[in-house]
Amino acid sequence: MADAHDPAPPLVHRIIAAVRSGVITRSKPIIVVFVAALLAGIPAARAQESDTVTLNFVNADIDAVVRAVSEITGRNFILDPRVKGTINIVSARPVPKSLVYPTL
Repeated sequence: MADAHDPAPPLVHRIIAAVRSGVITRSKPIIVVFVAALLAGIPAARAQESDTVTLNFVNADIDAVVRAVSEITGRNFILDPRVKGTINIVSARPVPKSLVYPTL
């Protein structure tokens, strides 16, 4: 899916594929855009350098937030398929990546 000239990481391509296949519904485009931007490092170029991230999950699916936290922290999570709902996690200022897992 990605070629040598494509700077986007493979996760962005997986998110795009999930949207196209209907796994991620179009009713939640804000979440998809935020997660893709966060993980692609587009608005957070300095975040990678300083090892901080700004969290902005508003009415986000728990599954999408857990995936994002997994990518940020490098930790693995197992979610029971019965776990459904939305979550709000907003940080006014950048937080260290080391605090993302305890925040979840």
